[in-house]
Amino acid sequence: MITEFVTETGTRKIRAEHQTYSMALFPQGSLHLEFNPDCEEMVFVATFNDEDPGINTPAESLFQLDDDFAGLALGLEFLEGADIDKFRHLVPATLAQGVESCLRRCGIKKNSEEQLEM
Repeated sequence: MITEFVTETGTRKIRAEHQTYSMALFPQGSLHLEFNPDCEEMVFVATFNDEDPGINTPAESLFQLDDDFAGLALGLEFLEGADIDKFRHLVPATLAQGVESCLRRCGIKKNSEEQLEM
């Protein structure tokens, strides 16, 4: 798993590649993301210590993330990759290409138009 976060004040980006049983701590107010670059299943657990999320300047923080991950930080990771044709117009071309690359690498077929209409 790969994680990235931008500190609360937007002054620094931290990136880490994790192995089995490792963990990441994200400071309150940090813009953060988690990404599984492989085809293997993984388990990810998230906990929150406070109702106060801190403060962040998201626009400035987004510009510090790698281009491929900026879309993930915006919540696009909740869209099914197999449905890429349904939401292609909503994402940057490079992100759509990355999704298609992951689908090919993992042997996952895109959903057909009939499946997308359901």
